[in-house]
Amino acid sequence: MAESSEKCDHKETRQSAEVFGMGAGITQADADITGSRLPTNNQVLRCYMFHQREGLQLNRTKYENAKIVLKKIIPFYNKGNIPIITEKKACEKIIILFQKNAKLRELPVDRRSSISAQAKIKETEIELGRTFQIWAQNAEVIIKNEEDLKFLQSMKTDRAASFGSWDKKLASQLQRKEARVKKQEKNRLLAQQECELSTSITCTVEINSSERSSSSETEGDIPFQVPAEAAAKSHCRVTRTGTTAFIPHNILKSPKIVSLATRMKLSPSQQAAFTQAIIEESGGDASKVSVSYATADRSRRTVNKEISHTIQTAWAPPKFASLHWDSKLMINKSKNESEERLAIAIGNNKDIKLLGVPAYKPGTDQRSGDIIAQATVQLLQSWNCVDSVVNMTFDTTASNTGHVTAACITLQQSLGRALLWSACRHHVGELILTQVFNDLNVETSKSGEYMIFSRFKKHFDKVPHGSDETLSSFDKCSVASDSTTLALITEWQEKAVAVAEAVVQHQREDYKEFTELCLLYLDNVDKSRSFKFHRPGAVHKARWMAKILYAIKVVLLEKQISLLPKGTITTVTQQLKLRNFVNFVCLIYSRWWITSTSAVDAPWHDLCLYNELLKYSQVDTDISNSGISALNRHLWYLCSEMIPLALFSDIVSKSELQYLAEKLLTTKPATAVIVPSYRFDTGFGKPKCPVITSTTRLGDLISVDSWFIIHLLEMNTEFLHKDVDSWPGEPSFLASKAKTVAVNVVNDSAERAVKLSSDYLDAARSEQHYQNILQVVEADRKQMPCLRKRKRQSDGDDK
Repeated sequence: MAESSEKCDHKETRQSAEVFGMGAGITQADADITGSRLPTNNQVLRCYMFHQREGLQLNRTKYENAKIVLKKIIPFYNKGNIPIITEKKACEKIIILFQKNAKLRELPVDRRSSISAQAKIKETEIELGRTFQIWAQNAEVIIKNEEDLKFLQSMKTDRAASFGSWDKKLASQLQRKEARVKKQEKNRLLAQQECELSTSITCTVEINSSERSSSSETEGDIPFQVPAEAAAKSHCRVTRTGTTAFIPHNILKSPKIVSLATRMKLSPSQQAAFTQAIIEESGGDASKVSVSYATADRSRRTVNKEISHTIQTAWAPPKFASLHWDSKLMINKSKNESEERLAIAIGNNKDIKLLGVPAYKPGTDQRSGDIIAQATVQLLQSWNCVDSVVNMTFDTTASNTGHVTAACITLQQSLGRALLWSACRHHVGELILTQVFNDLNVETSKSGEYMIFSRFKKHFDKVPHGSDETLSSFDKCSVASDSTTLALITEWQEKAVAVAEAVVQHQREDYKEFTELCLLYLDNVDKSRSFKFHRPGAVHKARWMAKILYAIKVVLLEKQISLLPKGTITTVTQQLKLRNFVNFVCLIYSRWWITSTSAVDAPWHDLCLYNELLKYSQVDTDISNSGISALNRHLWYLCSEMIPLALFSDIVSKSELQYLAEKLLTTKPATAVIVPSYRFDTGFGKPKCPVITSTTRLGDLISVDSWFIIHLLEMNTEFLHKDVDSWPGEPSFLASKAKTVAVNVVNDSAERAVKLSSDYLDAARSEQHYQNILQVVEADRKQMPCLRKRKRQSDGDDK
């Protein structure tokens, strides 16, 4: 007892309370963060350690502790009008800061006085004195106020600046706003608790109602008294008690039922069995409803035909539209033979309509261009949209873009008028990447697959790829040979990160994965960026997106792959070549590809890509030459016919727009340009690519043919005579810009139509039934894009 008493009476000295590497011990004063500047790492760390110690008693997680600290940091950033990263990323940074400092405190006591330990302590003191960084990556771009920008720069460097009187006034306003939000949240929680109380009471009444009725003979009729307040809140019930519904005898003929069953590829027998089970489990009499296999099969075909006819009758084509097509060799299991299917769609930037997916046999004496043109014109005529076509969007294959017998030429001849040629920009990018990859000579295999990626797929489980792995990200210092090149690479890196982070919506999952991998490779600042490597899939050379995705993954996991036996996945030479390829993809190609879907920005982006490929010779001459060589063969959007689209771009400088307008006015012909002259062979031929240099401007590419697109889209050019600053308010400019939505520059819609047709080919009984199925499924997907959502878009729009 005496020994215990002595321990209790022992007083903690100042030295024993100190935290190694941080100075004074953690006290109540560290619970809050104060000061007239953004918090330092030291302030944030001490605050976190206080709340972590307090959280041990309350059983809080480290993330919950970090959220408490973040709430104390945010007001300082709000004072300075500085945008910050997401809550998740900020909390992860706080936790990482604590974990790094904890490693220092783990040093044994007998080693803390060593030279290396003292050096680490000194380094830690400097780091803790710096500003805790949670501002957004592009904060300097977002901030418009000059004083706020200078304040942020000071916080990054000497921390000499501080909040002024206006910042304190703003802080007071923010505090009052925060108090109001807290009060509203408190009232909401009180209301929710009252609602839950009333719900539990109501549920108790329902559950016990049968017991009270059965025991009324013995216990008497004693009514259950519900409190007045609870009864008044009965409308807040959240329990679901089921519903009473009338199921008609011909339920299998319902258009919604048929559309959904067709989309989900339910067979008639499956649909009939499922419907019968629903009726029986609901207490109904299935014998009074027609749920046989024959009824399901017959109604499916009949209703699909009616829905398809209604869709075609109700559809109104846009005045100006782009024509899309793509083909694929498919295996028809019912016929036990392969057949070529041609997916044909029409539309603009806002909506694309699938017209049909007719079949044709390849290898006949008829030329492929004639077959494609004949099938396309027939569908255009049946849908009454022949006159709407002003642009052709296609993949750059020989069957489409040949000089004499290609589909593009034959199609124009069949329609009797010239159209715009818009090669799919994603396909053009694929050709550029393919040439760069092949010229790097990463591997010499002539098989249909890239063997290096096949090995990566095979040994993927052997490579550590968890979220806690250290990745081999981009190192600009190892790429740059001098200060000028380093500055250029830094500029490219910042632009690529900004463009990738600005993407909100992705058309496909592999597009999203590519964007995330680029950020993971380039963004060396945000170390807390989460990642997850998807398992490799197809490795065929035709899968051009796979080439990019797997190359970036192999480079990021370079350290982990090097631990495997030599040659398991890559050799040293292959790894170096892959890194050079990935550097080009992430720095140069990614920005062009992410922004490639915009028609009005296409000419400017292609011109910028050409100039950046020239500059890339400072980094890698071979890649620069390969990229320029491929791009020179595909300058589709730098042809004089397409240059006027840049008039409506928001990224082209005003001086370039003014020069473009002046050149257009000086080349204006006396009569309308109906057929362009600068094409191969006839006016229906392929446009000739211009010759460009590093000094070429968009206005230099203007010619008489530039007025072809103006005539084709019926643009009003009165705004060309006005100053560029006044264009956004000119009715002629706004009306002309609205018409540019008709020009689509990527062929993704045709690729999606090919996928749709491939998925439902085996579900059809006949060719007409197959075409009906495609129309029904496409319409149902537009109404309800995601089956996980409970309401269709048409229902949600009405509310």
